[in-house]
Amino acid sequence: MPKLIELLGTDTDADVKKYAAFSLSKIGESALSSIPALKDALSDEEPIVQVEAAYALFILDSGSLEGLEIIRTELVSNADDKVRVNAAWALNEMGIDAHDAVPELIDALKDPSYRVLLLSISALGRMGHYAE
Repeated sequence: MPKLIELLGTDTDADVKKYAAFSLSKIGESALSSIPALKDALSDEEPIVQVEAAYALFILDSGSLEGLEIIRTELVSNADDKVRVNAAWALNEMGIDAHDAVPELIDALKDPSYRVLLLSISALGRMGHYAE
């Protein structure tokens, strides 16, 4: 796990950092020591790393919504559909705890990416009464 934390903080490839954050989120309790590195990654220069770090923090830090604003912003404003897909996927996984993102999810229903559209529809379905 220390290697994953190192990759997250020092690698120059955004995909490597993204997958390091994702892997840390799947490790569970033994990855709690990665929380400071994930918080640092919220300010990474690559939005896709920021989104994945925000999701990992949500998973590892008891539902922390510290990075939710990043995910919401990237969903509707990033030109790269990979970033928007990742943001929509994260909100879908976060479910009703991310209900503050309902306005962005509704905006994302107009996204030209079919994958963003489908993930946004699914995420809205997980928002319960907040999606009304």
